[in-house]
Amino acid sequence: MRQFSALIAILSSVFVLIIGNGLMNTLVAYRAKVDHFPDITIGLIGSLYFVGMLAGTVAAPFIIRRAGYIRAFAALTTISVIAALAFPIALNPYVWMVLRALIGFCFAGLYAVIEVWVNTSAEPSRRGHTYSLYQLVTFAGSTLGQQAFSLGDAQTYQLFSIGAIFFALAILPMAFTRSDPPSAPKSAQFRLFWLMKQSPIGTMAALIVGCCNGTFWSLAAVYGIGIGLSAQSIGLFTTFIVLGSAIAVWPFGRLSDRLGRRVVLLGLVLASMCMEITMVMLQKPSITLLCGAGFFLGGFMFSQYSQAMTHTTDRVGPEYALQVSAGLLALYCIGAIFGPVSASSLMLHFGPQMLFVQAAVVHAVLALFIVYRMREKHAPAPTQQAKEPSLAQ
Repeated sequence: MRQFSALIAILSSVFVLIIGNGLMNTLVAYRAKVDHFPDITIGLIGSLYFVGMLAGTVAAPFIIRRAGYIRAFAALTTISVIAALAFPIALNPYVWMVLRALIGFCFAGLYAVIEVWVNTSAEPSRRGHTYSLYQLVTFAGSTLGQQAFSLGDAQTYQLFSIGAIFFALAILPMAFTRSDPPSAPKSAQFRLFWLMKQSPIGTMAALIVGCCNGTFWSLAAVYGIGIGLSAQSIGLFTTFIVLGSAIAVWPFGRLSDRLGRRVVLLGLVLASMCMEITMVMLQKPSITLLCGAGFFLGGFMFSQYSQAMTHTTDRVGPEYALQVSAGLLALYCIGAIFGPVSASSLMLHFGPQMLFVQAAVVHAVLALFIVYRMREKHAPAPTQQAKEPSLAQ
């Protein structure tokens, strides 16, 4: 019962936190485009969010070990509030790069707290189910975050203030929970190479998913403007993508508990590829057709990270949940750093559809890697207790 109470508190905080972040993701890119920032600069602003997050994945275990889960969550959320309020004060691309990097740093620690709490509360046979519930709350919050884009004028300070309010509200459920947080991590060591050896598919998937998902959230507004969508239509398009994600992630999580993580992950990657090719073929689609295609794309594309997370946790065991969370998020960030820069350059020279051409190509690479690993005769079997990494790792 205490675990359930703690899970409710963390999911409540996640919900309002992601509403604010979903709003900020769309708002920053849209406002930068309206204020005539170059497309490559917008791509860099998106990439620097993940540069900050990458730094945060390394620092998060040390912060959590020193301050504890709840106090670390409160401190990082407060810094995010301050950064959100600073955007409209300085309409300068270099300042915005710093602010996005700062928010990314904070969210790396916030995700580490959240994911460790969720993963340690789940039995192995229900880990996919429990983690997908967390993902469902995340996507529901992101869906509302897209809708919050219509609550104020994007060319004033109003929406930035609304985003900051949602960030601040996330502190309350965590501050008032009476449940004990997970045990303090035994080590704050960052063990990326050890993790890559333990779970090749999980780590490769995190890298590729970061490239695709990070690029999409950094440049979706630029794509929408490029094909002639209004601000309201862009918000509707991104809402349908997140709505598809929210609906799909829970059944795919339950399915992976039965069929296996790798099989479900491969199916999601191939389905995403098909939808991305469809998006490329839709040169000037109606908003109805675009939202329909986006709904299915979101369901397939944004369900992949949870499969990578649960697959990796299955292989190394929940006692390494913090290392799994930090390591996979670091790889996700590496993909998300390079993805927006390359995609923005391709979009500048060849048109907005290149956003989905790049995603289809990297998803094809992931599909081939998963098939190769699944066919490899001597691939190590999953284990509940991974070998303890050495200090050199």
